[in-house]
Amino acid sequence: MQRQVIQQTAATQQQQQTVTQQQVQFSHLLELPADALADDILKATEENPALEREEQPEGPEASAADGITLGYGPEAPAYVRRSAEPAGSDMASWTADPASDGDILARQIAELDLTDGERTVMDYIAGSLNAHGYLEKDDQTLADELAFGLYMDVSPDEVRRLVGLFQTLEPTGIGARNLQECLSLQLAEPQPEDTPETRQTRRLALRIVAEVWDDYAARRLDKVARLLSVPSGQVAAADRLIRRCNPYPGNALTAANPISAPTVSPDFMLLADENGHIDISLTRQADTRLKVSPAFLGIVESYPALPHPTRQQQDSYIYAKDKVDTARAYLANLQRRREVLLHTMQAIADRQRPFFLGQDDEALLQPLRLQDVADRVGIDVSTVSRAAASKYVQTAYGIYPLRRFFNAQTMEKDGRQVSNTQLKLALRELIEGEDPARPLSDEQLCRLMQQQGYRLARRTVAKYRDQMGIPTAAIRSGNV
Repeated sequence: MQRQVIQQTAATQQQQQTVTQQQVQFSHLLELPADALADDILKATEENPALEREEQPEGPEASAADGITLGYGPEAPAYVRRSAEPAGSDMASWTADPASDGDILARQIAELDLTDGERTVMDYIAGSLNAHGYLEKDDQTLADELAFGLYMDVSPDEVRRLVGLFQTLEPTGIGARNLQECLSLQLAEPQPEDTPETRQTRRLALRIVAEVWDDYAARRLDKVARLLSVPSGQVAAADRLIRRCNPYPGNALTAANPISAPTVSPDFMLLADENGHIDISLTRQADTRLKVSPAFLGIVESYPALPHPTRQQQDSYIYAKDKVDTARAYLANLQRRREVLLHTMQAIADRQRPFFLGQDDEALLQPLRLQDVADRVGIDVSTVSRAAASKYVQTAYGIYPLRRFFNAQTMEKDGRQVSNTQLKLALRELIEGEDPARPLSDEQLCRLMQQQGYRLARRTVAKYRDQMGIPTAAIRSGNV
């Protein structure tokens, strides 16, 4: 009786261990993008002779899984986007390549004394800069994206520290969150030719930017002098120093950073027809089909019929059964991965239907959270996170990372919730269409946005304008 209980306990523990191993393997397979999955499958077939590839007919998807050079949309890192045509997709999670001869940021990062994790975060920051070299994302957003896309547990405080380190790179001002910080970084950097007088002017310029920026940007220099209790002549000298700063440090990387566009293999193909039907499929590389070897199956299935198996036949059966069981578990996890990916992509497509039917117009992106997809598919939010991480979808207009479609930040427009991406695009469109001789103030932009149905305050307009690296109206007019 005791022996039977022990055997049952051992069998239960073995079953639990097998389930745990399968869960770990499934989580691993789920988070792999197409290229990495191909490598994992190759390794699995080399290690397990009971796993064989199924022959797949050549079709239009075969070429879609080959390396595809990305095009980049307006929110892609500037020095990546400039090297890629046609535009229309986004890969903000790209990390800098230290081997690129022209990438001055990557070379500087490579020279720093960093851990591997710190270097990855620094590279990610470099890949998140906008066209002018500004870092629009806050520390929490960067920490969330690192956890979401790279499975890195980095606190916002640690991100803040590394952003500060990143801002010490050249050109000075790179990685600033807004124009004020960009100017402050440049003004705070001492110059070899500084004299006691210019150092005093530099300190005053820093005070102006930090303490009375709104009045300075509006060119109320007399008021600046009164507020800071300094002579107007000193304010004029500080003004000249500020105006010598570069408000667009990222432009210095244009000629010095001619890197090649990265190459990825999309995991999904999404095609929309004129009737509004959306078809989703996995690309051939992301959907490699395997099977259990017929030879190994034959050994396992024929063994029970042997009347008196020899020792060699017993050993062959034990070996073959172990390989077949391992192969079946791997195949089951591949199939489960396939189902979760397709259901996840379908849920994204259902929510972002206006985008996919609207020629990939970013203004049509809808608010979407990981939890929304998890509820729709009926799986845990962590599973959705793994399914979306490092995955790409190819449409008729470009290739996009799945994380591009998740946007939890919303604002009300005409009584409905819209994403902050739509708000930024609308704001940028107003600024780009303004009269260069008479740029729109934040107050005017606010009124125009409200006329379009957006409910927002002037300070919100200023916040998003700063995040996009767009200077104030006074600076855009050239009067500063």
